[in-house]
Amino acid sequence: MRDIGLIVFLAVCIIYVLKHPYVGVLAWSLFGYLNPHKSTFGFAYSFPFAQIIGLVTILALVFSKEPKKLPFSPLVTLYFIYLAWMSLTTLFAFNPDEAWFVWEKVMKIQAMTILTFVLINTREKIEYLIMVIAGSLGYYGVKGGIYTVVGGGHGMVTGPTSTFIEGNTEIGLALIMALPLIRYVNLQAKNKWLSLMLLGAVALTGVAIFGTQSRGALLGIIAMGFFLWIKSRQKMLLSILFILFIPIMFNFMPQKWVDKMNTIETYEED
Repeated sequence: MRDIGLIVFLAVCIIYVLKHPYVGVLAWSLFGYLNPHKSTFGFAYSFPFAQIIGLVTILALVFSKEPKKLPFSPLVTLYFIYLAWMSLTTLFAFNPDEAWFVWEKVMKIQAMTILTFVLINTREKIEYLIMVIAGSLGYYGVKGGIYTVVGGGHGMVTGPTSTFIEGNTEIGLALIMALPLIRYVNLQAKNKWLSLMLLGAVALTGVAIFGTQSRGALLGIIAMGFFLWIKSRQKMLLSILFILFIPIMFNFMPQKWVDKMNTIETYEED
């Protein structure tokens, strides 16, 4: 049933994408971050949902009347220089066959990034994209947070199988990047109960990051927290929350977690 449901959902997405090409970026992001097909057990598990949506989005953009202007700025220019640098270094790779295989995979993703520059061109569309990414990764944050609390921190939080965020460090990094987005959606929520639910999602995602048992994720969340503190207008409140949250998590997590975190300085000996 999950497989059939996802195919029906894909068909609905395609219909909307043909009418409004920017929906293709939202749908592609949903399948790219949430990876719902990796929770199926049939043909949908390896079905190329994202690729199909990407192709339909390109076709829809070509035949649409929407402006096809790339918003050039110093950051966009730097982005294209980075793409050129990746291509140049691939030319001189020690293992060219494997390098070009990875290059092709990366450039397919960058093609959708360029489409995002073109199609997500208003505040409303940007907020839609933020909500999709926050909801997709927030799902794993809430799920991982509950798993960590129920299991007393003994289990390791990992991402969906056969994806870029499968490993504990990878999902930890993804959740760290998603945390500010979830908080942003929380701040935009006008409904009191929705706001409280999103605030709970922020807290559980923070717990899930600890639950990944990743040393890199621990350093990452500390760095991200410091950055949020610098940008925050409520530094005192944020300081109190950090002072309360971090010691609670260090005391909650089991000794094996503490022992692993203490090996940060000697990670090369692993």
